[in-house]
Amino acid sequence: MVKDSLQLLRDFTQKFSAPDGEDASELVTHVVTDPSALLEIYGKLPGKFPKFFEELLLNYRWSRANIGSLRLLANPPGNGYSGLLEEVTKDKIMYKVCTANGYLQFALGADGSYDPICFDLKKRSSAQVAVVRLDHEDILCRERIRQVEVVAPSFEEFVQSIVSGASNSLNPHNSK
Repeated sequence: MVKDSLQLLRDFTQKFSAPDGEDASELVTHVVTDPSALLEIYGKLPGKFPKFFEELLLNYRWSRANIGSLRLLANPPGNGYSGLLEEVTKDKIMYKVCTANGYLQFALGADGSYDPICFDLKKRSSAQVAVVRLDHEDILCRERIRQVEVVAPSFEEFVQSIVSGASNSLNPHNSK
């Protein structure tokens, strides 16, 4: 990863805020992890995270953190990524329906919404993997997917918009 990308990720993590106004001073820890550590969770997930999100995982650990329009699932300190895997698979129905349809959840709406924010793995094109918001009620009540919004064309573009201060709010009227 080039230095500019590492700087972008550092700037991104500095914008994390704690849910419910908690102290954010120790929210993020810079911890460089060997990429082979991802192999364990990739053996249990239906696909890989996009490369730029992998770089975030390999360089930082955090508890649940608000960032822009998202509340990232925790990637807690520790050996490996079992804590992240637990977060991703915690809601069994959500996990089953999302992954069966080519989505990999990594966040929720920051506004207290239970809508999963996912990578759309089925539309993966080289390094570009869209970040989308799905309707949680359709998933949990009907076991079907309804995409509510494309949050960003890629995770890297989402990060760039946060770092640059561009607005990126979840708009429930922006159906796709």
